[in-house]
Parts: sequence; C-alpha cells; structure tokens
Amino acid sequence: MYLEFDLYSNEQIEKLSILISKKYELTDNTTSYILDPQLPCKQCKKVIECPGHLGRIPIYQYIVHPLFVNILCKELTHGKSNKNSENKSQSEYAFLFGNQWFTVVRMYELIHTFDFSENPELKNKMLKVFLKNIPVLPINMRPSIMDSNNIMIHNNITSMYIRLLDLNYQFKSNTNLISYGGYGLKVFNLYKKILGIHSSTDTTENSDKNFIKQILSGKTGIFRSMCLAKRQNFCLRSVIVPNINIPLDKILIPKEFTDQLIPHGYKPNDYVIINRQPTLQTTSILSVRSFPSSSRTIQINPLIASVFQADFDGDEMNIFWLPGEESKKELATKLNISNNIRSFKDGSLMIKFIQDTLTGLYNMTKDHSIVEPHIIENICKRLKISKKEWNIFCKYYKSRMNTDKIPYKHLLSLLIPKSLTLKMGDKYLVDHDCIPDPSIENEFTSILEKIPDTLSAIQLPNLDSSIISQDKDSKEIKKIRKYYLENYPLLESLSKSISNNLTNIVNSGSKGKIDNVIQILMSVGVQAVLQSCYIKSSYSEGLTAKELFIHSKSGRAGIISTSLNTSSTGYMQRELVKSMEDLITDKDGFVRDYNNDEIYYYPFSTNVQDIDDSFLEYAFSMSLKN
Repeated sequence: MYLEFDLYSNEQIEKLSILISKKYELTDNTTSYILDPQLPCKQCKKVIECPGHLGRIPIYQYIVHPLFVNILCKELTHGKSNKNSENKSQSEYAFLFGNQWFTVVRMYELIHTFDFSENPELKNKMLKVFLKNIPVLPINMRPSIMDSNNIMIHNNITSMYIRLLDLNYQFKSNTNLISYGGYGLKVFNLYKKILGIHSSTDTTENSDKNFIKQILSGKTGIFRSMCLAKRQNFCLRSVIVPNINIPLDKILIPKEFTDQLIPHGYKPNDYVIINRQPTLQTTSILSVRSFPSSSRTIQINPLIASVFQADFDGDEMNIFWLPGEESKKELATKLNISNNIRSFKDGSLMIKFIQDTLTGLYNMTKDHSIVEPHIIENICKRLKISKKEWNIFCKYYKSRMNTDKIPYKHLLSLLIPKSLTLKMGDKYLVDHDCIPDPSIENEFTSILEKIPDTLSAIQLPNLDSSIISQDKDSKEIKKIRKYYLENYPLLESLSKSISNNLTNIVNSGSKGKIDNVIQILMSVGVQAVLQSCYIKSSYSEGLTAKELFIHSKSGRAGIISTSLNTSSTGYMQRELVKSMEDLITDKDGFVRDYNNDEIYYYPFSTNVQDIDDSFLEYAFSMSLKN
C-alpha cells in the first residue's frame, strides 16, 4: 500500500463530500456519529465504527489555497499574459505582477490561456489550487463538549466553520455590506486560520489554539499517532541482553518470533534489520544474521552495543525480517554490520573493546600468569583446534621453553597474526605477533631513588591499604601530604607504580585516569569552584565538612554547565539543519534551492574543494535572520 498526497479538484470535492449549509449540520451526526452511541451516522448508518465523512461549505468566489500561493505566483510568472492591467479596489483579494494587479478570478481565467504543451499535468495541478468549496472535517475530529450548565462549547475549528457560514449568509443576503473583493479576502483569512497557518506578522487571538496543522503535526498528532510507528509485518521489539559467546554479526532472537516467520520463508542465518530508537545516525539501522533461541530477549554481542549507542540497562531494540530476495541481497551487503564498522564522521572504528576486555587483556599480559586448562579447552573449541594439533604444539613449546606451562602472554601471541605490528609513538605494542615484556623495575628505578626512606619502606603494591590503615594524624600521612604539595609529578609516577585492581583498570586504558588514583589514595586537590581552597584529604580517608561543601559546589556547577551546553548546542544544530533543509545536491554535484535554482555564490572563499567551517557560520547566521 502506498500513500499519495494530492489536492482534490472542485469536482472531486463536490462528488465525495457532503454539502453543509446549516450551522446545526456542523455539530450533529451529518458527517459522523456523535458522542451518543444511539444515534448512528446519517451517511453510512454506522455507530462508533464510522471513520467520518468529508463535508464542504461552498463559497461565492474562488480563493487560492494558502499553502500554494507562492508556487502559483512562481508558475504564473513563467506564463505569457496580456498587458492590460486592472485596477485594484480597496481591500481586494488580488496579486501584483510587476505593475499589474490580477484578481483571483482573472488568474483562474489566464491559466486556461497558457500553453502547457510541454507539461500537460501542470495545468490540472494549478487549477486544483483554486478553491470553490472549503473542506469540512468530520465531527469526530473536532468534537464539541457540554459544560456543567448544558452549554455547548465548540471546537476551535468548528467555530471557524460557523464564522464562514455567517459570512456566506451576510454576502448572500446583502452584497452591499461586503464588497466582492473583500469577501474573498475574508474567506481566505478564515481558511488560513482553519489550516493553522500563522505568519510572524499576523496578530491573531487564535495563535495558541489547535487547528488542522496542529492536529496533524507534533508528537500527539494524527500523522504520527495513526500513520507512523505502527506495527509492521515480520517485526519484533524486545529488551537486549549481552552474550559474549556469539559473533559480532550474529544475534539470537526469540523462537516464538521465528516460528511465525517459518511459513513465510524464514530460515536460521537469515539477515534481519536491527534498529535502536531514536534513529539519530545511519548506523542506528544495520543488518545482522539471526538465529532462534529459547530466550524471550534479543541477545547481541556487547562489543556492538556502542554502534547503536545502546547499553544493557533495559534498552529495547527492533527487529525486521524482509522476505524479498532483493532486500536480502541489500541486507547482506549495504546494511551488513561487517561492512559498516567505521564511523562516517572521522573514519574511526565503532566496534571497540569494552572496558572488561581491556582490563582482562592487561591483566593477562602484564606478568607471567599461567593459563588454566579449562581456558585452553574453551579457546581450542572456539577456534576448532583438535586435541591432536594442540598436543603437537605443546611438545614443540616444551622443547623450546623447557616447560609445559604456557603464560597468557605467549598464548595471546599465538592468536595474533604473524604480520601484525602495532606501534604507539616510539613504543612497540605488538612487534610481529610478539608482545614486548617491559620491566617495571627498570622503568621506575629513577622514581624510587627520589622517594624518601620512610616511604620506600612501604611496599608499593600495598601502599593504598597502608594509607587507609594508618591514623589521620600520623607523621607518615603528613609527610605524604607535604611531598604531594611539593612535587606532584613524583606522586603521579608513584601512583603509576602501584599494582592493584584499581590501577590495573586505569593503566589498561579501560576507565579513569591516574589523577583519579591520586584523588582516591592521596589528595583530592584543587576544584573548579573556590580554587584557593585546596582539598588536602583523599576519598579513602574522607573529606571534612568544609572540603565536602567545596566539592559539592564544584559538582553542582559541572552539572549545570553540562545541562546548559547540551540544550544550547542542540538548538544551534537544529537551527543549522533547518536553514539548509531546502538545499539539494543534484547528480552533477551542484547545490540548488527549493526553486531548483543553482546556488553559485557564497559570501566566503570557495578556493578549497571542501566546504569549510565558514559555510556553517553563514548558514547559521541566515537561519537567525529568517
């Protein structure tokens, strides 16, 4: 089924709609049922199930549809008309072309004289813009209510229809009260209000009320609530949960859902569309391979959660299965997550290691911990390595290393491709599938020499527990504070040398910085607010009341700043997009506006091939002017 948006001609409106000439016909069951279920619709004789029927109020003069006035003027300027100008009377509904005034009736007659041989359909489209009947919504779309005093309170749209009927009655009874041109102008303004079109220059008392435009648009509008976001065939929505035992391009979906798709041709390993709302970027809709599972949730690999900006705190995702062969080919190529692993913004990888993975790899490779047998068994099972092949490797490893115990570091080197080399700065992270073994002692020898004897007597891996267990007023704690204030880089290096679960998370790059370790174990330091008040205490030993007050003020300032910046940047981006929504780029690469006119000049340098930031500034400034 396809949706087609078009205008009815006057003949079509008269054929499909119901004539409304009395005021009571606007509020009874002429166009639909009313709130009383005992009175059916006059047209289809249905009660409650009646969807409503379109009505019409005839007018005595042609008017131009308010939404298409600009389009009509644009098309008429390309046509040839006679040079006889007409005088414009006071308050007359007319249009000015150069030095000539044309009434609406005259414009309607001129269209029949134009040559439309090149585009015959354009004539019918332009004639549909001229209205001789005002469409009336069904009563169920504009219901009236009864107050406590049994007084009928009409809808805003119904009130406008009543004013239109009154205007027709005045014009019909005494044409001297209202001029012919003035009548058309008043009808045009009334219909403009009914549609809900308000320009910035209009001074209307109904600008804050709901009319047709407000009923259709918005989150609670008819179009979004009844046309968009409705249930589609072969779709599923459920909560996502992580599953580390499935590949990146594979998901597990409930078997209850796949059983309903099997009669329509579904097979395990079929590609499906996976989507997380809100769909703010192109990678929010991708395709993955699907398999049935006994769970009622959608199971995905946690590494691809960042692609959809999702987490596992109750987020829901949508699944769509497409039965067409052409659709399946596109899902396997264009939308395949395997072909969309890089960001369109800067080309960076969107599928990255999660924090637990980074910490685990760091702990595995920082020392010579031996691999447990069950881990080796799981790895061999995943990589489809037989026991015979593994035993052959173990014999070879024992002959070279004189031991049958394999460290995690060596096992990880086996899984890395032989040609892989990773380098950061001057340091090699992976050198031809081998992970270097930096010595902690050599790296921190110069640091340990600078630490006083009273501190070097404490074992570095247990320094955090030693600080916590000591008295707050002890001499050791005072010395630590003193040396912290005198030499911050020294304490930073000292924190890097501490080895425990917290520092492993920081040093692996999983989460946090070395400053967080210093604040937890040594001193919180200077805050953004009241920088003259230095916080000497650490989180481990606790803050005083004054220090907690200063820290709370900084936290509050950070939260407020983040909230304000979020709304400001979001509004600026929306204004920028709004100012550029009518611009299109044709197949030749030329930028055109809504009139299909080429935009060939910008008030900035165009020597560079790519559009620079000055274009964005120009577009935003134009949006503010408009």
